[in-house]
Parts: sequence; C-alpha cells; structure tokens
Amino acid sequence: MDDTVIAAIRQWIRESQQDIESADRLLEWDPPRFPTAAYHLGQAVNKALRAFLACRGIPFGHGDRLPALLRLATPLAPTFREWREAARVIDGYRQLPPFAVQVPDEERAAAAQAVRHAQALYALLAEMLRPILSDLGRACPPPKPL
Repeated sequence: MDDTVIAAIRQWIRESQQDIESADRLLEWDPPRFPTAAYHLGQAVNKALRAFLACRGIPFGHGDRLPALLRLATPLAPTFREWREAARVIDGYRQLPPFAVQVPDEERAAAAQAVRHAQALYALLAEMLRPILSDLGRACPPPKPL
C-alpha cells in the first residue's frame, strides 16, 4: 500500500478518535448536548468509513456523504445494507448545529437516536477495521472502542 494512502488512513483514524472524544465529553454534560454529539459521532463514522474504503483500495470523492460512502462499502460487507436508514439519520447532523442550552424534547430525542445509530455503526466499523489495520502492522492504530 502506498505511503500516502497509509498516511491518509492514519489521519482519518486519528481524527475519528478525536471526534469520538469530543462526543463523549458532550454526552457527559447535564443535560447532554445530543445534537452536537451527533455531529461529532457522524464525523467519526464518516472518517472511519473512509479509512475502511481506503484500506480496501475503494476510491471515493472528497465530498461524499455518509450514505454514498456506505453504498460504496456495501459490496465489501453486505451488512452495511442494514445501516442505510441509520446513515440517513446520522447524515442529518453533518453540519455543526447552533449551540443551544435548551433543546426541544422532540429535537433532543431525534438527536439521541442519531447518537445511538452513530455509536453502533462506529463500533461495527472499529471491529471491521481491526483485522485490516493489523495487516498493516503498526502503520495504523486501531480505533478506540466506545
């Protein structure tokens, strides 16, 4: 594998871990900041999925959103087909929401659902990346578990 590809994979993994850490902190607040946490978790999933595709040599566009990346990954792992709706929910938080202390209950519940979807999809990706990354030796650190 080309050194520039390995460097990009390492960067995506590192950035996905930073997004997970940011989301974890936001979820510890009282009350939890679900919309902003959903944004960071969605970013983490997007970056982990890019790392997965790059490890497999699958090209993707710079601006590709989560549902498009998931479609590209589905031939490699058909289980991704089950995550299409969750990807659309997560993708709804692809832009950083405005900061708000008070979030309406309905909006909070929708964001909490996006958080749960993103956490589960990230866990699946982390599991799938573990053997791929171990094949690369120490070139790519594995994603941190949730």
